[in-house]
Amino acid sequence: LAGGDGTLRRMVRGLLAARGAKGDEPKDPWEALPPIGLLPFGTVNCVARDIGLPRRAGPLLARVVESLRLGRVRPYDLAFIEAGHGPEEPFLLSTGFGLEGAAILATSPEAKRRFGAAAFIAAGFALDLARLPILRLEGDGIALEGTQVTVVNSATYGGSFRPFRGDSADGLLDLLVHTSQNLFDLGLLCARAGLGGLAGLRLASCAVRAIDSAPYHLDGDEAGILQAGEVARIRLAPRLLRFLA
Repeated sequence: LAGGDGTLRRMVRGLLAARGAKGDEPKDPWEALPPIGLLPFGTVNCVARDIGLPRRAGPLLARVVESLRLGRVRPYDLAFIEAGHGPEEPFLLSTGFGLEGAAILATSPEAKRRFGAAAFIAAGFALDLARLPILRLEGDGIALEGTQVTVVNSATYGGSFRPFRGDSADGLLDLLVHTSQNLFDLGLLCARAGLGGLAGLRLASCAVRAIDSAPYHLDGDEAGILQAGEVARIRLAPRLLRFLA
């Protein structure tokens, strides 16, 4: 596959739809989800960075060819979200509600293309933090409220940060609930994320309940609005994907 994270997510969705069209679930998921060779031509290419693919074309092609020859693959967990009354959708990297979703909603495609993750951070600092929606994270007997709920599957965030201690094949999601009262709070959160100092929850599944209507994203792309009172249910399918790496 030649493309970025959004293209990859759409391809995975198509692979899953093709598997479902065959009827019964296969006993071995690899029968329906073959190894994926990834040529990262997107904006940030978070998945490619996450699995350690070289950025330069020559070493990248050499790595893919060698992986094909040796049958070497990198397993990767796949997350799913069912938001409100919508269908279940896959995502590979992360989903975020409230502050994070609003920042991505406010970022133009041109700014995303030119500045990558920095464009989302700048948009977040421009938001009115006092008017952000309230959300509740629920899971494993825990209920926490905040104006930002972030659910991360990958080892890296935004392509270069490693804010949590997990990785993309450990069978667990990293979860963060946060409320930024002012720009100092938001700046401190960004600094801690950049230094790898976020200590979030780790669960295999969870639910996000919208107290107020809140925008959300999937893998950095605007995904919609979770209406007040609706619930987004999130689960993980461990090592469902394999990449030639």
